[in-house]
Amino acid sequence: MILEENAKDLEEAKKNGVAKPLLDRLKLSPGKLKTLAIGLKQIADSSYENVGRTRFATQVAALAMASANGLLLKGGKEAAHSNKALMDLVKESLQTVGAQDAISLVSTREEISDLLSMDKHIDLIIPRGSSELVMNIQKQSQHIPVLGHAEGICHVYVDKDADPAKTLKIKEGVKINAGPKLSNHLTFGPLPAKSMRHEYGSLECCIEIVKDLDDAVDHIHKYGSSHTDVIITENGEF
Repeated sequence: MILEENAKDLEEAKKNGVAKPLLDRLKLSPGKLKTLAIGLKQIADSSYENVGRTRFATQVAALAMASANGLLLKGGKEAAHSNKALMDLVKESLQTVGAQDAISLVSTREEISDLLSMDKHIDLIIPRGSSELVMNIQKQSQHIPVLGHAEGICHVYVDKDADPAKTLKIKEGVKINAGPKLSNHLTFGPLPAKSMRHEYGSLECCIEIVKDLDDAVDHIHKYGSSHTDVIITENGEF
């Protein structure tokens, strides 16, 4: 049932031109579902010990059930069919204890706007999703604190001691945009990047030139989002 609904999501996503990395995240498989089931069983087995402790950082619906908390979920539109099938299972499980409405799924912007006005009942909002979604919620929420990370601008610093073969393999198949310094050295090649603070969300990146490690660190502090940064080098002293 879930795999059939997920196939509908994948078909619609492909028609809408969704990028391959998002398609990979969207796709469910028997292996993924088996891993999910094992994780849910582990949470259920230790549910009486979860309250007040950080024990797992996984499926939020299962954690809410194990710790006796209500939950409102906002799923991505690309996974609408899969989300509904999974939510049906959640409600089926909760119905055995008469709590089928403790966890619900919201989908429209109007429903989200209504939630953002319930400051007497909601203490904190942690939006997960696109940069547009996070920023939109931050703007709308007048009285409820929002803990949101709007962008994930990640950097890969290629050191002078990097293995060229390894570096090429890491960037293979990626569309390249050129930063201002790199563009000044080119007579042809990648087009200039429109912005150094852009999260592409696909197999696409911007390449820029820096003088050394310190210059790279300054560049990352200026343009990054304190998310995930990488150094490629064979120098073990880093």
